[in-house]
Parts: sequence; C-alpha cells; structure tokens
Amino acid sequence: MLPKLRSLVEVMEFEPVVDKRGKTVKIGDRVSFGLYPRGTARGIVIPHPRETVRFGGKEYKGLAIKTDDGEVFRMPGSKKLTLLKETKKKRSSFAILKANKVPLTDEERAEAKKKKAVWSNGDLAVWKGKDSKGNIVYVSHTHRVYNIAKSLGAIINKFHNFIKGTA
Repeated sequence: MLPKLRSLVEVMEFEPVVDKRGKTVKIGDRVSFGLYPRGTARGIVIPHPRETVRFGGKEYKGLAIKTDDGEVFRMPGSKKLTLLKETKKKRSSFAILKANKVPLTDEERAEAKKKKAVWSNGDLAVWKGKDSKGNIVYVSHTHRVYNIAKSLGAIINKFHNFIKGTA
C-alpha cells in the first residue's frame, strides 16, 4: 500500500521526468504509455517510494503511473510517455437531467397516477429534473428514447402517444 500523497511529497524530492515532446511530467499529470501486449494505457502520475527508472544515463526515483484500471506501473522511459491534455467530458442532456432529478410533488404524483402515466409494474413513467440552464422540465423515457416537456400534462401526453410504444 502506498503512503498518502501529501506525506510522501513532503518527504521525497522528485526528479523531473520529460515526455517524448520535451514536456516535464509532474505528479497528478494524466499520461498515456505503451502497455505490452494490451496496447496503450492511460493513467495518472503518482508518487511511489520504491520505483526507480533509468533512461538517458540518469536515474529517476519516486514516480509511478496508476492506470485508470487501478494498476500501478513503473514510469516508462521518456520516449514511450505522452502527456495528455485534461479535457472536460461532455455530458449528454439526458445525463444532466438524470444527475439533477427533482422529486415530484404529491399533487403531480397523484395527477400522473390519475392519468395512468405508469408502467406495467406500477412505477411512475414521468419524473422531473433541471436541465443545463436550470429550468425544471418533465421527463419520460425508456431504454431506447426519452422525451422532455415543460408541463406535466404535456409529458403525460408524450408518454401515451410515443414513449409507451417504444418499451
């Protein structure tokens, strides 16, 4: 088990490691490297007290790579290492709605049940959430499609006219 990042950084001095384009690799950088025979792996540079890497006639101590799968590997030579630009993952509008669910009020729940906007197992077929702009919208979906509306009555109609047929 590795020591905590903060305590290890305070104790050890790390020597710079340079990737194949000449950029310095630091703790916390995202990198990609060749992982034979599996192809290319991606991971994050972490401190590691037992790893030593030799290339270019020098020894570099104290760095390793923890892959996205959780495996820890020694730092490869500079000709095999590439720094990755950190990019923000773009989320779909449906993922944003799911992440920002808002519970239905008792009145909305009663109206949906009264208008039979329920699945065959008795679960409600509509819910509401906030979109990326912060507006409240009503949603109905299956594993294939989803639909949104600004009012509960509109989403109930969309459920009966379209969504239910795709289940």
